[in-house]
Amino acid sequence: MKRWAGNFALIGVLMFLVSAPVAAVAQMLMVRHYIEGLLFCLIALNLFVVSIRKQTFLLSIVSSLFYFLSVSSKELYVPLAIIALLLPVSNFRRRAVYSIPLWFVFVIYFIWRYYMLGDLMGGPGGGTFLGSYVGWGALSLLLKNVYGTIVMMCGISPFSNTTVPIVTALIVFFVTLSSVILIKEKRYTILLSFLAISSTVYFIPLAIVNPYYVAGDLPVYRLVFVIAAYLSIVVSLSAKFLYDHSKDIAVIPLRRFFGGFIVLSSLGLVLLIMLNSLIWIRTERKATLKPLMEEGRFFYKADKDALLVKSGPLYGGSYYYENLEFFRKLYRGEESPSVVYDVFAFLDKANPAELKKTRVYKYDPDKGSISEITKSFNERRSRYLSRIQRLPLSIDLKIDHGSISFSVGPHDSGRYFVLFGHKHGLYSMRLDFGKSRKLEMRTTAGMAVFARFGWEAPDGDLTFSPEWHLDFSKYQKITWKRE
Repeated sequence: MKRWAGNFALIGVLMFLVSAPVAAVAQMLMVRHYIEGLLFCLIALNLFVVSIRKQTFLLSIVSSLFYFLSVSSKELYVPLAIIALLLPVSNFRRRAVYSIPLWFVFVIYFIWRYYMLGDLMGGPGGGTFLGSYVGWGALSLLLKNVYGTIVMMCGISPFSNTTVPIVTALIVFFVTLSSVILIKEKRYTILLSFLAISSTVYFIPLAIVNPYYVAGDLPVYRLVFVIAAYLSIVVSLSAKFLYDHSKDIAVIPLRRFFGGFIVLSSLGLVLLIMLNSLIWIRTERKATLKPLMEEGRFFYKADKDALLVKSGPLYGGSYYYENLEFFRKLYRGEESPSVVYDVFAFLDKANPAELKKTRVYKYDPDKGSISEITKSFNERRSRYLSRIQRLPLSIDLKIDHGSISFSVGPHDSGRYFVLFGHKHGLYSMRLDFGKSRKLEMRTTAGMAVFARFGWEAPDGDLTFSPEWHLDFSKYQKITWKRE
């Protein structure tokens, strides 16, 4: 990047390194492969450029090997083959010839992915948000999500309402003014190349998630990892481009002012992003990561008859630490403790035999460790069960090899939700419905869970459906109604 951005390359590197997605990925071992994939991607890109400049096709083949390693790490790096065609190096014909090994890997990867996952997009089981970009609201949603990626690049802090709009305004300023100059100079090829690269870089993340609505969700930050790198590159290139053009300003004081403004605003971007990111990741470490680490240690070491109450509702325990069950069985020959969220255990039984000798534990944020809460858990659970009534409820559910659709009714008010768990009667995940009373999702096709639906009335009364065992590898349809 230094070859194209000069000293401003340092701005881009710092901007990326201090960004929130990098901090998030560095803090979570389960997504560390994003960094590994980026390393392989950068090596592949660099070797591709060198192969063209030195006209050595062998280097292009070596580049494709690193490209394969990068896409094996994460699918976010698949667009590299497309980006290689658009780079401002040599001419298009030569780039096309030297990118043949990359495109060979590109095709092989998609064949392999389709064979392994049964779909080309959306992870295991497929599924994307591309259907959201239809109708009159498509442009609004797109702009919101692009803004959401900048929010996630900075992280959320008490200063976000001020810093994020400033960061957004500066990025828009750099990109817009550079584009105007390129149009004025009739350098349409460069401008169109950047538009094409931008579409390619943003396509996969925006197809998988709506960043504007999940900026408070730590694990999702990994999906804007590549976007953070791309924006850093765009800012450094734009800053260099504008700084060079500032030398053409005839009025010396104005020339110095504009050049100084470019340098200072570039540094300001880095400082603002760093401020937000540091505050955000410190908060997340304490509020999100610390509980998960303590829960993981407990899950691996605790007695198999213990019951662990999760600190968060959405992600299933297996997403973070239940895979430790494999190692526990392998090295200790023991079953793992059960996991629930909140009080969602044996909702049909006031005094279940399964809980009589069970000690219940939960992470205590004040102590920073796992504490026993057996007595308070049983008391809260009893109060919760006392609110359950036999009320009208209807469920329409369809599963088609990992594709799931729910429809609930008949109430227009209150709150609908679904509970999932890996063991009968014990639910470790709660997912709330939106106002539409419909929910569609995709998941791993080979997974099976226990599930039941609930409705909470505005006055606090509760009602639940029966429990069903859902096998996502099969076709399954359930229609159930209680008058």
